[in-house]
Amino acid sequence: VRGVCRAVHVGRRHQVWQIEIFDEQDRLCCSSRLTTAVV
Repeated sequence: VRGVCRAVHVGRRHQVWQIEIFDEQDRLCCSSRLTTAVV
């Protein structure tokens, strides 16, 4: 299992990350998006 995380947007106050999880055959199993607030 392999996970890849990419920054979609990195601003002064907010960040958006795209997370993808792949199985042993390199097939996409899960895709999610994480939004964070920087304080």
